[in-house]
Amino acid sequence: MHGSHDIDIKVRGVVSFLTYRSCFLLQATCANCPPGYYCDGSTQNDTYCAHGVQNPQPCPEGYYCPYNTRFDTEYACPNGTYNPTTKLETVDQCTACLPGMYCYSNVGLAYPTANCSGGYYCTEGASSPTPTDGTTGDICPTGSHCPEGSVSPTHCPPGTYNPTEGEQRRS
Repeated sequence: MHGSHDIDIKVRGVVSFLTYRSCFLLQATCANCPPGYYCDGSTQNDTYCAHGVQNPQPCPEGYYCPYNTRFDTEYACPNGTYNPTTKLETVDQCTACLPGMYCYSNVGLAYPTANCSGGYYCTEGASSPTPTDGTTGDICPTGSHCPEGSVSPTHCPPGTYNPTEGEQRRS
């Protein structure tokens, strides 16, 4: 059982006892859900409060939770990014997809989806296995080849030539 001496303050990254018991102990309005956590309204009845207590839950991998997030999957890291950790607070904390890989999904990703396709190269932040935007990657140019997972085109060695765009093997 917790007494009033157990009430403490919220320290960055640590949720205080007061923050989520305030509506039960002090009969005041409930506190807002802090960044890095979601508050879905579920109750935990393993406390001394007969009516249960809401506790914030850490934001899961693949997602970020700004202030007042209601559900664990409310804010997915966008395509071209991923998040292998918990408790992210902003979209800016999602990690750009690694060079040579792409990140695409209808849900938040904890890890990159897969290698970029052969015949293409992916620099960073690609959301397609076959990027053509010239920023996150592109089709492999003539005079080069791009095996699966290429970060940049590999130029043909001296004495060889590749006249075809999108080549994945050295000719």
